[in-house]
Amino acid sequence: MFDGPLDLMILAAVMCAVLAVVWLITDKGGWKVSVHSLVAVTGAAIATLLYGAWAALAVWPLALLVGWSRVQLKAHTRAQVIVGALLGGLAAVSFTVLR
Repeated sequence: MFDGPLDLMILAAVMCAVLAVVWLITDKGGWKVSVHSLVAVTGAAIATLLYGAWAALAVWPLALLVGWSRVQLKAHTRAQVIVGALLGGLAAVSFTVLR
């Protein structure tokens, strides 16, 4: 069951921990963190870490577009998107440290 690539297992553990924090904020605190932004920033940061500057040029504009779209669709406030992005950054840093 736990015989996958180490990086994938670390990422899964980090994302579970971060999503537990999001659940606490959303369910118990009554405030919606943008999970779309969290995942987009995490993915962009990890793609940059693993594949370098060329990957960054491709993925960071997409991550920014996700955040922009969540506000434009009135699904989240700017603050909720920013908190999601910050938690995504925390997830990427955690992945890097544990890796």
